[in-house]
Amino acid sequence: MATVNRRRKINTIKPINDTTQHLLARNGPRPRWNVSGTLGTVILCLVSGWIGIHAARPFVTAAQSREDNDDLERRIQELHVQNQRDERQLQMLSTPKGIERAARQLDFVEPGEHLVIVPTAER
Repeated sequence: MATVNRRRKINTIKPINDTTQHLLARNGPRPRWNVSGTLGTVILCLVSGWIGIHAARPFVTAAQSREDNDDLERRIQELHVQNQRDERQLQMLSTPKGIERAARQLDFVEPGEHLVIVPTAER
């Protein structure tokens, strides 16, 4: 029976030409980035968080702009209603009856009339 050689074959870096052989002899093989374990997890989380924050920024800005726009629209509507009230009051004050009503609210009386103030009961 023949014996089988079961030695493990070791992968080695084989230089391609004399230049790379010279560099490998002087510096050795180039190290690879080996970030694993807790440090790798922390770095991955930090990078993911940074990307997430920058990716969410346009959405946050859009939401804030939408909120500001809604506030401005609400303020425009309030001013529109106030403008309509002022226009009605201006039309009322343009008539003689409206002028008289406004003067009486300010305690003016016509000639020959007497101002009477009725006290209210305070508790």
